[in-house]
Amino acid sequence: MEEITLSIGQKYKLKGNIFTKNYTIVYTGMISEDRFSLGIIFSEGYQALSYNLFFKTKVRNIDLEHAVLDIFHIDDHSLRCRITKK
Repeated sequence: MEEITLSIGQKYKLKGNIFTKNYTIVYTGMISEDRFSLGIIFSEGYQALSYNLFFKTKVRNIDLEHAVLDIFHIDDHSLRCRITKK
């Protein structure tokens, strides 16, 4: 379990196991007063794939492939959460 604060554009790398790939999450900010976005980046060698996930600010738990994010605080400039790796 680890607590992190992500500012807009800041990256945090989540490592997978032998059977799954590593990926990076990026806080991409709030698109409105009640929605925020996380960017997910997969990369392997010289190739990469990314997409944005949009959530309501009321969401407090986000279940990703390698981890669960427990969100404490969200504002226009940062996201504060606890990451529990699976």
